[in-house]
Amino acid sequence: MNHSTYTIANRIYQTQHPLKEEVHFDTAENYIFHLPNLAVLAVDGAKAADFLQGQVTCDLRKITPSTMQRGALCNLKGRIMALLDVIDWQGYHLVLQRDLLEETKNNLSKTAMLSRVTLQVNDEYHAFGFLINTSNRTLPHFPLPAETGQVTQSSDYCCYFLGHNLFLALIHQDRVSHYLDHFSASQQRGSLGWHYLQLLNRHVSIYPETRGLFLAHRIDLHKQGYISFDKGCYKGQEIIARTHYKAKLKHELQIFTVLSDNPPVVGSRLFAEGTQQEIGELIDFCPKGTDCYLIAVSIHFEHAQVVTLENHDQALMLLDPLENTKGS
Repeated sequence: MNHSTYTIANRIYQTQHPLKEEVHFDTAENYIFHLPNLAVLAVDGAKAADFLQGQVTCDLRKITPSTMQRGALCNLKGRIMALLDVIDWQGYHLVLQRDLLEETKNNLSKTAMLSRVTLQVNDEYHAFGFLINTSNRTLPHFPLPAETGQVTQSSDYCCYFLGHNLFLALIHQDRVSHYLDHFSASQQRGSLGWHYLQLLNRHVSIYPETRGLFLAHRIDLHKQGYISFDKGCYKGQEIIARTHYKAKLKHELQIFTVLSDNPPVVGSRLFAEGTQQEIGELIDFCPKGTDCYLIAVSIHFEHAQVVTLENHDQALMLLDPLENTKGS
């Protein structure tokens, strides 16, 4: 098995196969993804739900042991500091990128202390993703939830359905082989393959380099169930509500393929070719072949099909996200 790494911003993504194979998926097969880049933060205390309700964009009242929510942590200016999944599994847990863990914990700690809530990194559980295309191929040895946002759990695993045939599971380190060792090498993928599928389904990632850059509406969180508009106050709520109800939105999240001699840079501005007319920002990307990238951009509703990136001279044609690559 060919293990490689790719760096986006300063985050390292792993592969289990050569790049083109890593991001190719047979619709008649199931796949497992190793996700060491994800971490788990336990939120404990009698007032944990009230504490989180005042911090995250999603509604804690909708979270139960059998249902989860995706949400965001924002700053007072309404800009995104982290994207995370919130689950109620032996208490509340936040699932987020490992390179955002310490900053997130530190930012929450002062308010948590006032609420008599403790924050504890939980390293006993490992994260895995699954692409389940068929019930006739290899499956994990635990029941899979049937509906988006639904959770199945026991004392040693928690699994939830993200939609689009994608599942995420946290499994106790001592039980990983029990649940998963029957997947073949050809069915295994790394964190890069998972990142590619997340982008195809319009779920971007926030990096340490892009914390505090993007407004929630610029990456369509209001269309993806990350934001509750009737839950009451939380950090950044005033800006998010004003944007939603009073502002005229000009941007939307779109996914494209581009061919480029140089890797994109997250947070870069997009310009219409040959002009200094800014038409958007590059939010996230994933390599998919030689000089070929899947990109997620926040871009004007009406925009040029040929663009340039900030500090890049090369003109880039915005191609269909499933466009074939140049090479391996």
